[in-house]
Amino acid sequence: MLTITKEFSFHAAHRLHLRTLSTADNLSIYGNCSRLHGHTSRLQVTLAGRPDETGMILHCGVCGAYDERKFALRHDQGLDPTLYLR
Repeated sequence: MLTITKEFSFHAAHRLHLRTLSTADNLSIYGNCSRLHGHTSRLQVTLAGRPDETGMILHCGVCGAYDERKFALRHDQGLDPTLYLR
């Protein structure tokens, strides 16, 4: 059995706030996190399996289908797509 690991990094921005509160109230409750700020995350994907007749576990075209924007939108429910998909 063979394994292969690929690491992806992606950036996401967000802020903690309630729309029903004023900017001052949000700042009081959430501090600097009420302002737009970002994080960099890493994702490691490990595949394991028996190689096919070409010697590959998974073909490169399938690995290349990764899209960090789609991943971020799927996994961060607070993301506003209009800010990141320009």
